[in-house]
Amino acid sequence: MRYSFPLSVFEKPVDLAICECEHFPATAYLPIFESQENLKSLCFNHYVGSFMASIFQVKKTHEKIPVYIANDGMEITL
Repeated sequence: MRYSFPLSVFEKPVDLAICECEHFPATAYLPIFESQENLKSLCFNHYVGSFMASIFQVKKTHEKIPVYIANDGMEITL
């Protein structure tokens, strides 16, 4: 399965990438994020319980950058 993602956004530093995680697991993003040195942090929103384990796998894989799981009223300081 192939997912589209606008890789051009990584041409400049990206403080926070917000990614939805309802229709496929967060680990589907790993091939995209692994090669992006301009990515400073990630946040997953719009997720379902069945994909929570995949979000934790991304957190484990990307220990050098913060990975957030969005919730109502959440604020992130960049």
